[in-house]
Amino acid sequence: MPLREVLKSKKQIFLALIIGIQLSGVKLSAVESADDLLHKSEDALVKAQSFSVEYSAELRSGSEQVWLALQGKLSFKGDDHYFLTNVGNMFLVFPANNIWVSDGKNFLEIKLWRNQESELIQSGVADWDPGRPGPLSKQQCVKRIVRDGFTFLVAALVFDNMNKTKPMFKSRPGLLPYSASLEQPSSVTNAQILADDSISGKVIRHINYGIDRGTNGLEKVDLWLDAKSFLPIKRVTVPPHMSEGITENYSFVLNAKLNPSLFDAKRLIHEQKLEQQIAEAEKPDSRLLKAATGGDEALAIEALKAGANPNARTLLFEQPGPNLTSLMLASMSGNLKIVERLVKAGAEVNAAAPSGATPLEFAAMSRHSEVVAFLLSNGANSHLKDKSGYTALDMAKMNSPNENVLDVFHKFGLTETQTNKSPSSLK
Repeated sequence: MPLREVLKSKKQIFLALIIGIQLSGVKLSAVESADDLLHKSEDALVKAQSFSVEYSAELRSGSEQVWLALQGKLSFKGDDHYFLTNVGNMFLVFPANNIWVSDGKNFLEIKLWRNQESELIQSGVADWDPGRPGPLSKQQCVKRIVRDGFTFLVAALVFDNMNKTKPMFKSRPGLLPYSASLEQPSSVTNAQILADDSISGKVIRHINYGIDRGTNGLEKVDLWLDAKSFLPIKRVTVPPHMSEGITENYSFVLNAKLNPSLFDAKRLIHEQKLEQQIAEAEKPDSRLLKAATGGDEALAIEALKAGANPNARTLLFEQPGPNLTSLMLASMSGNLKIVERLVKAGAEVNAAAPSGATPLEFAAMSRHSEVVAFLLSNGANSHLKDKSGYTALDMAKMNSPNENVLDVFHKFGLTETQTNKSPSSLK
C-alpha cells in the first residue's frame, strides 16, 4: 500500500477514536490532583460575593479530657467586611471568647470574658482601631480556612493579639503550646486524593496532605470537600508532636444575604457598653501605653506629641499587668526606638513595678540585649533587686539565658558577684 494511503488510513482511525471518546463522555484532560481540589475550594469562596460559615473544633486527650473546644461563625462580604465570633478555649488555659469585626475602615476586637464593666481598653477588653480594616482580608482568610483550618485561624488571631498586648509571649514563643500567626508562612506538601466518602448521602472528596510551617515536624491533615461545591465539610488535623487530632466541622452558605449592621463596629461598641473604654483608650496616656506594649513607634510619637505622660501607668491586671510604665512595657516588647524616645521624654529609668522589677530587669528577662545596653548607658541601676531578691542580671541568667544579654552586662563590668553587692561597696 502506498505511503500516502497508509497515512490517510491512520488519520481516519485516529479521528474515529476521538469521535468515539467524545460520544462516550470521556474527557481528554489532565488527571485531577489534590492541589486542584484545594484551588477549586478557594475559588468558590473567593468568587462568592459573600459567604457565611458555622464551624466547630474539638481536641480530646485519651482520657476524654477536652483540650480544645471552639465554636463560632464567620461572615464575609466583599473583600474586607467581616464578622467572626468564637467561644471556647485552646489547650485548657487560653480563653478564646472573642468577636472580630471590620467594616472595611474600622476594626474592633472584643474579649467577652471581662470581669467588670469598669475595665479599660488597655486591660484587654477591647481593641479599637479606627481607620484600619484589621488583620484579615478575604484572600488571606480563604486560604487559611481551606488549607489551615479554623483552629489555626482563631489561634493566630488570639496569639497575635497576645504578642501585641503581652510582650513576654513575643520574646518567648515557647510559652505558646501551638505555633500560630497570620504572619507565619505555610506550605502544603505530599497532597494526595484518597477514595471518595459519603456523608448524609452526599459524595465527599477526601484529601490527605501535610502542612509545613517551618517548625519541628509536619501537621497531618485529612480534609473532606463537597463533591459539587468543593466547600470544606470536615477536617482532622494532627499537629506536630501530638498523638490526637483536632476535628473540625463546617456548614457553608454562599452568597448569603448579610445585614450591613453585622459589620458595624460602632454598633457593637454601644451594645457592649464600651463607650467609656474607648474614650479612655483614645487619651494620649492610654495610646502611649498601647504603643509601648505593641511596639508601635508611630503611635508612640503621636501620643507623646499629644502630651502623653511618659511615666503614666497601666491600671488593671490584664494585659500585661497592673501599674506598669510605658518604659517597662517597651523594655519587654524590645522596641529600642520607643525606649529611646521615652527616656528622652523623661521616663524614669529606675521606676519599679509592684513586683519591684525595673525596666532593666524586664529587658533582661525578655532577652533584649540592645535595650539592656541602652538602659545601662542611660542611668539604669543594675544593683536594684525586686521583691524576690533578684537583680536584672539574675533574671537574665534564670529566664532562658541569652549569651548576647549576658555579654552586655559583662561589657559594663557587671558580674554575678558585683550585682549582689550594694552600690556603695563598688568603687
